[in-house]
Amino acid sequence: MVQADLIQKVNADVKEIFPIVRVYAANIPTYPSGLWTFTMGSKKYDPLEVDETKIPEMETKYYTPRLHKAAFVLPKFVEDLTK
Repeated sequence: MVQADLIQKVNADVKEIFPIVRVYAANIPTYPSGLWTFTMGSKKYDPLEVDETKIPEMETKYYTPRLHKAAFVLPKFVEDLTK
C-alpha cells in the first residue's frame, strides 16, 4: 500500500523550496505497508556528501558512515517516483 502519489507530491513540493532534496526509506513493520519514506530538504548541506574524515571518532553499536550513505539507497520503484 505505497502511496505513490503522495511520495511524488512531497518530493516535488520540497524541490520547490530546497535545491538539495534526498529521500530515504525505512521498513517499519508496525505500519500497514511496512515501507516508509522520509524526505529531507536543504539549502546548503547534502546528506550524501558527508566528509567521513570530519566525523569525530564515535563508538556506536549501529551507526557507521557506510550505513549513513546506504540509508539513501532506494528501492527502484521509489527511486522512479522521485525522478
